[in-house]
Amino acid sequence: MVWKQPVFGHHVPPLSPSANEQTCASSRSVLIRLTLCACRLRVVEHNILVISKYYNRISLQRLSTLLCLSREDTEKHLSDMVVSGNLYAKVDRPAGIVRFEKLPNPDNLLNDWAGRISKLLELVERSCQQIQKESMVHKVPIGAS
Repeated sequence: MVWKQPVFGHHVPPLSPSANEQTCASSRSVLIRLTLCACRLRVVEHNILVISKYYNRISLQRLSTLLCLSREDTEKHLSDMVVSGNLYAKVDRPAGIVRFEKLPNPDNLLNDWAGRISKLLELVERSCQQIQKESMVHKVPIGAS
């Protein structure tokens, strides 16, 4: 959802001549502005979450362009979401890169590696057994050429 221009002031009701009605109108105006600010914030947060699903890494400039925000506002919204725990992201400010991909836990990485090594060793063992079986069936010594 694109939110390019602020819509503040477009829905503000005109002021009435009496002081009581003016107070009521100004309170409605404030309420409308607060509601629009909250709506805009939620739209930006939603857009950041959607972008994080499609991108592992994105430049801050491209993210700002997609969100139709300035770079500073983009960083502010992004950092607020990270601090609140709604999003995992790391920002490399000198390079201008945002990473949404969570790095794997070293324990899980080591366990996965050990599992893959075990499967490889089982495959090598089965291959050796098949080679020995074939050499016995055909009565060919293993070291002979």
